[in-house]
Amino acid sequence: MKVDVVALPRDELNPDAKPKITCSRYSTFTVKEIDLGEVGAEKLVLLAADAPCERAGERERVIEDDTAGYVMGVSAGFVFFRAADGWNGGLPFVVYDSATGERLLDDSLEGESFGAIRSGKGELTLDFRRVYTASCSLYLQGTACAKAIAADTGLQPKQLPDCTSAYKAEMRRSPEHAKEIEKLPSVIVYPVELSYAAGETVRRPMDGTTACRTPS
Repeated sequence: MKVDVVALPRDELNPDAKPKITCSRYSTFTVKEIDLGEVGAEKLVLLAADAPCERAGERERVIEDDTAGYVMGVSAGFVFFRAADGWNGGLPFVVYDSATGERLLDDSLEGESFGAIRSGKGELTLDFRRVYTASCSLYLQGTACAKAIAADTGLQPKQLPDCTSAYKAEMRRSPEHAKEIEKLPSVIVYPVELSYAAGETVRRPMDGTTACRTPS
Protein backbone atom coordinates (compact mmCIF):
# COMPACT_ATOMS: atom_id res chain seq x y z
CA MET A 1 0.00 0.00 0.00
CA LYS A 2 2.85 2.38 0.83
CA VAL A 3 6.61 2.46 1.36
CA ASP A 4 8.18 4.83 3.88
CA VAL A 5 11.93 5.47 3.71
CA VAL A 6 13.72 7.24 6.55
CA ALA A 7 17.36 8.27 6.07
CA LEU A 8 19.71 7.62 8.99
CA PRO A 9 22.85 9.60 9.93
CA ARG A 10 25.90 8.78 7.86
CA ASP A 11 28.71 6.72 9.39
CA GLU A 12 32.06 8.54 9.21
CA LEU A 13 33.84 5.19 9.03
CA ASN A 14 31.73 4.11 6.05
CA PRO A 15 31.07 7.33 4.08
CA ASP A 16 29.84 5.58 0.93
CA ALA A 17 26.99 3.83 2.73
CA LYS A 18 23.49 5.29 2.72
CA PRO A 19 21.93 3.97 5.94
CA LYS A 20 18.14 3.96 5.95
CA ILE A 21 14.97 2.43 7.33
CA THR A 22 12.47 1.08 4.82
CA CYS A 23 8.93 0.33 5.98
CA SER A 24 6.79 -1.54 3.44
CA ARG A 25 3.17 -1.22 4.54
CA TYR A 26 0.39 -3.67 3.74
CA SER A 27 -3.23 -3.75 4.85
CA THR A 28 -2.62 -5.76 8.03
CA PHE A 29 1.11 -5.51 8.73
CA THR A 30 4.38 -3.72 7.99
CA VAL A 31 7.79 -5.13 7.10
CA LYS A 32 10.69 -3.00 8.37
CA GLU A 33 14.26 -3.27 7.15
CA ILE A 34 17.12 -1.32 8.74
CA ASP A 35 20.03 -1.20 6.29
CA LEU A 36 23.30 0.41 7.41
CA GLY A 37 25.10 -0.35 4.16
CA GLU A 38 26.88 -3.45 5.45
CA VAL A 39 26.36 -6.96 4.05
CA GLY A 40 22.89 -7.92 5.24
CA ALA A 41 20.34 -5.72 6.96
CA GLU A 42 21.02 -4.80 10.57
CA LYS A 43 17.45 -5.64 11.53
CA LEU A 44 14.36 -7.17 9.91
CA VAL A 45 11.02 -6.75 11.66
CA LEU A 46 7.33 -7.55 11.30
CA LEU A 47 5.05 -5.05 13.00
CA ALA A 48 1.62 -3.42 12.90
CA ALA A 49 0.32 -1.81 9.72
CA ASP A 50 0.25 1.66 11.29
CA ALA A 51 3.47 1.40 13.34
CA PRO A 52 5.85 4.38 13.07
CA CYS A 53 8.84 3.91 10.78
CA GLU A 54 11.62 4.38 13.30
CA ARG A 55 14.77 2.58 14.35
CA ALA A 56 13.45 1.25 17.67
CA GLY A 57 9.77 0.45 18.04
CA GLU A 58 7.29 -1.35 20.25
CA ARG A 59 5.65 -4.74 19.70
CA GLU A 60 8.21 -5.75 17.11
CA ARG A 61 8.56 -9.32 15.87
CA VAL A 62 12.24 -9.40 14.99
CA ILE A 63 13.29 -11.92 12.34
CA GLU A 64 16.37 -13.62 13.76
CA ASP A 65 17.36 -15.98 10.99
CA ASP A 66 20.81 -16.70 9.56
CA THR A 67 19.33 -16.95 6.05
CA ALA A 68 17.29 -13.73 6.19
CA GLY A 69 19.56 -10.93 4.96
CA TYR A 70 17.13 -8.59 3.21
CA VAL A 71 13.41 -8.25 2.51
CA MET A 72 12.59 -9.97 -0.77
CA GLY A 73 8.85 -9.31 -1.03
CA VAL A 74 5.36 -10.26 0.08
CA SER A 75 2.60 -12.40 -1.42
CA ALA A 76 -0.72 -12.48 0.46
CA GLY A 77 0.27 -13.12 4.09
CA PHE A 78 3.62 -14.68 3.19
CA VAL A 79 6.79 -12.62 3.73
CA PHE A 80 9.92 -13.55 1.75
CA PHE A 81 13.46 -12.82 2.92
CA ARG A 82 16.59 -13.57 0.91
CA ALA A 83 20.14 -14.26 1.99
CA ALA A 84 22.70 -11.48 1.99
CA ASP A 85 24.96 -13.58 -0.25
CA GLY A 86 24.51 -16.42 -2.70
CA TRP A 87 25.61 -19.97 -1.94
CA ASN A 88 26.65 -22.66 -4.42
CA GLY A 89 25.35 -20.52 -7.27
CA GLY A 90 21.91 -20.12 -5.72
CA LEU A 91 20.10 -17.50 -3.67
CA PRO A 92 18.82 -18.97 -0.37
CA PHE A 93 15.47 -17.63 0.83
CA VAL A 94 13.01 -18.13 3.69
CA VAL A 95 9.27 -17.53 3.95
CA TYR A 96 7.52 -16.33 7.11
CA ASP A 97 3.89 -16.05 8.20
CA SER A 98 3.11 -12.34 8.63
CA ALA A 99 0.45 -13.03 11.27
CA THR A 100 2.46 -15.28 13.57
CA GLY A 101 6.07 -14.50 12.68
CA GLU A 102 6.60 -18.23 12.15
CA ARG A 103 9.22 -19.52 9.70
CA LEU A 104 7.35 -21.68 7.19
CA LEU A 105 9.92 -22.88 4.68
CA ASP A 106 13.33 -22.31 3.14
CA ASP A 107 15.01 -23.17 -0.14
CA SER A 108 17.44 -21.81 -2.74
CA LEU A 109 16.66 -20.48 -6.22
CA GLU A 110 18.68 -19.78 -9.32
CA GLY A 111 18.64 -16.08 -10.18
CA GLU A 112 16.70 -13.56 -8.12
CA SER A 113 13.06 -14.16 -9.00
CA PHE A 114 10.43 -16.89 -9.24
CA GLY A 115 8.83 -18.14 -12.42
CA ALA A 116 5.41 -17.93 -10.77
CA ILE A 117 3.88 -17.30 -7.35
CA ARG A 118 0.34 -18.39 -6.46
CA SER A 119 -0.92 -17.62 -2.96
CA GLY A 120 -4.13 -17.64 -0.98
CA LYS A 121 -5.23 -18.02 2.60
CA GLY A 122 -2.67 -20.32 4.17
CA GLU A 123 -1.54 -21.72 0.82
CA LEU A 124 1.47 -20.88 -1.33
CA THR A 125 2.85 -22.33 -4.58
CA LEU A 126 6.17 -21.32 -6.14
CA ASP A 127 7.67 -22.25 -9.51
CA PHE A 128 11.43 -21.73 -9.76
CA ARG A 129 14.75 -23.31 -10.65
CA ARG A 130 15.92 -24.89 -7.45
CA VAL A 131 19.60 -25.06 -6.45
CA TYR A 132 19.93 -28.29 -4.47
CA THR A 133 23.15 -29.44 -2.82
CA ALA A 134 23.34 -33.21 -2.56
CA SER A 135 25.03 -35.17 0.22
CA CYS A 136 27.22 -37.07 -2.27
CA SER A 137 29.21 -36.75 -5.48
CA LEU A 138 27.21 -37.79 -8.52
CA TYR A 139 30.49 -37.77 -10.49
CA LEU A 140 32.32 -40.16 -8.12
CA GLN A 141 29.55 -42.31 -6.69
CA GLY A 142 27.33 -42.63 -9.76
CA THR A 143 24.31 -44.87 -9.26
CA ALA A 144 24.37 -44.83 -5.46
CA CYS A 145 24.40 -41.02 -5.40
CA ALA A 146 21.73 -40.85 -8.10
CA LYS A 147 19.43 -42.98 -5.93
CA ALA A 148 20.02 -40.72 -2.92
CA ILE A 149 19.28 -37.58 -4.96
CA ALA A 150 16.16 -39.18 -6.48
CA ALA A 151 14.86 -40.12 -3.03
CA ASP A 152 15.43 -36.59 -1.73
CA THR A 153 14.17 -34.58 -4.72
CA GLY A 154 11.81 -36.81 -6.68
CA LEU A 155 13.97 -36.49 -9.78
CA GLN A 156 14.11 -39.64 -11.85
CA PRO A 157 17.57 -41.00 -12.76
CA LYS A 158 16.99 -40.10 -16.43
CA GLN A 159 16.37 -36.47 -15.38
CA LEU A 160 19.71 -36.12 -13.60
CA PRO A 161 22.43 -34.23 -15.45
CA ASP A 162 25.85 -35.55 -16.39
CA CYS A 163 28.29 -34.07 -13.90
CA THR A 164 31.45 -35.04 -15.78
CA SER A 165 32.12 -31.70 -17.47
CA ALA A 166 31.56 -29.67 -14.27
CA TYR A 167 33.99 -31.77 -12.23
CA LYS A 168 36.57 -32.07 -15.02
CA ALA A 169 36.59 -28.29 -15.46
CA GLU A 170 37.21 -27.79 -11.75
CA MET A 171 39.99 -30.39 -11.79
CA ARG A 172 41.69 -28.62 -14.70
CA ARG A 173 41.66 -25.40 -12.70
CA SER A 174 43.16 -27.08 -9.63
CA PRO A 175 44.85 -30.32 -10.75
CA GLU A 176 46.74 -30.64 -7.47
CA HIS A 177 43.36 -31.04 -5.69
CA ALA A 178 41.75 -33.44 -8.17
CA LYS A 179 41.17 -36.21 -5.62
CA GLU A 180 39.43 -33.82 -3.24
CA ILE A 181 37.37 -32.22 -6.03
CA GLU A 182 35.88 -35.51 -7.25
CA LYS A 183 34.52 -36.13 -3.74
CA LEU A 184 32.72 -32.76 -3.51
CA PRO A 185 28.92 -32.98 -3.16
CA SER A 186 27.09 -32.27 -6.41
CA VAL A 187 24.95 -29.17 -6.83
CA ILE A 188 21.90 -29.93 -8.97
CA VAL A 189 19.81 -27.17 -10.56
CA TYR A 190 16.33 -28.16 -11.73
CA PRO A 191 12.83 -26.72 -12.21
CA VAL A 192 10.49 -27.35 -9.28
CA GLU A 193 7.00 -26.57 -8.07
CA LEU A 194 6.98 -26.00 -4.31
CA SER A 195 3.60 -26.11 -2.56
CA TYR A 196 2.94 -25.14 1.05
CA ALA A 197 -0.33 -25.76 2.91
CA ALA A 198 -1.32 -26.63 6.48
CA GLY A 199 2.26 -26.76 7.64
CA GLU A 200 3.38 -29.18 4.92
CA THR A 201 5.83 -28.43 2.11
CA VAL A 202 5.85 -30.54 -1.05
CA ARG A 203 8.36 -30.17 -3.89
CA ARG A 204 7.53 -31.63 -7.29
CA PRO A 205 10.13 -31.63 -10.10
CA MET A 206 8.85 -30.13 -13.35
CA ASP A 207 9.84 -30.79 -16.93
CA GLY A 208 12.85 -28.79 -18.06
CA THR A 209 16.62 -28.79 -18.22
CA THR A 210 18.77 -29.78 -15.27
CA ALA A 211 22.38 -28.82 -14.61
CA CYS A 212 25.24 -30.00 -12.43
CA ARG A 213 27.78 -27.81 -10.65
CA THR A 214 30.47 -28.19 -8.05
CA PRO A 215 30.08 -26.21 -4.81
CA SER A 216 31.15 -22.57 -4.89
